[in-house]
Amino acid sequence: RKAHLVLRRSFGLMRGRHIWMVVAARSELEVQKLCRELDPKCIFTPDLVGPPVTDEPPKKRRRRRS
Repeated sequence: RKAHLVLRRSFGLMRGRHIWMVVAARSELEVQKLCRELDPKCIFTPDLVGPPVTDEPPKKRRRRRS
């Protein structure tokens, strides 16, 4: 399930599309928490739950000259 979500999200970003859904809750904070559980990288304006999870860039390996 999680791999499918990552694949769908990556494909949507590549194609310039966005995934959306309708969520009902008592407050905007509850909705943002629920959305973060589904996708830790989602972005909100205004952000009530803190910044999203970011991937660390891969470390560049130094090439050895021979």
